[in-house]
Amino acid sequence: MEGGGRPQRELRVLTFADLHLDRSVPWSTRETGRTMRAAQQVAFDAICAIAAAEADVLISAGDLYDYDRHHPDTGELLRGGFERLAPMPVLLLPGESDPIDGLSLYEHVKWSANVTVLRTSEPTSWRPLPGLTVWAAADAAALAGVAAEPGAFNLGVVRGGAGGSEPPGAASARPGGLQHVVAAWSHHPSDGLRETCPGAAYPVDPEDPPGGVVVLNILEVGSVDVTRREIGTYAPTRPPRRFTTDELAAYDLAAIGQEQTVRGEFVRTLLTPEESPVHLRRLALLSGLRALDGTAPEGHPTR
Repeated sequence: MEGGGRPQRELRVLTFADLHLDRSVPWSTRETGRTMRAAQQVAFDAICAIAAAEADVLISAGDLYDYDRHHPDTGELLRGGFERLAPMPVLLLPGESDPIDGLSLYEHVKWSANVTVLRTSEPTSWRPLPGLTVWAAADAAALAGVAAEPGAFNLGVVRGGAGGSEPPGAASARPGGLQHVVAAWSHHPSDGLRETCPGAAYPVDPEDPPGGVVVLNILEVGSVDVTRREIGTYAPTRPPRRFTTDELAAYDLAAIGQEQTVRGEFVRTLLTPEESPVHLRRLALLSGLRALDGTAPEGHPTR
């Protein structure tokens, strides 16, 4: 014990997930894609810097890169970053966007000796340092039957599943003797009883919270202090869609103008000659009609 009765730190484990290197979004332009890729690389450098300063072990819990779109240089970026952390042990779990097969970076990159890749969906134990056993699996339910190693802190790391208030199977894994479970089941970070979801290191959806990592401070008494660190990544902003007046061809303005509805009145008002330019009136028509589409049940006009 340290002075003041505080438990002494034994080791720290930095965990992160969903960095999504090289992932693009459907609405991005070429320039937006380049900006996102550069930001993802900066985020990876930040993760490695935090690990070097604050951690004894580094774990990536899946979706490290985009299997379908990864850049030719991404493998070397990852290899070099993890090698510079040596001799710090690094564990890589494949996820949904970076599955392991004969073509994946997990198989083709010549990883340094400090890097371990989980190559099976079956529960696998990994002992990076004395006193720590990491149980890795694709799903938390698979950890329910593991036999925890006596005399060690047993940490579970899984991809988990989507939805719900906790990763499926995590509750049933706890009786197996695991002191804590890290489950990367959502882009949104959360904490439960002996469970931690790190959230996304790089948010890719507009509703995602800022990206970050988790540092687990494992104490000599077997308890865990969870510290979250933001790394300066934020959800992309979807640009406003720009309509063209050609899209008005999908609407029968004459018929709509005869309706005794809100949209009928809207069309009649905007088609009345006024000082506004015709082009602006038609853009306003299109925007308003789009907004009013589907706002009333079938057979019940919007009024």
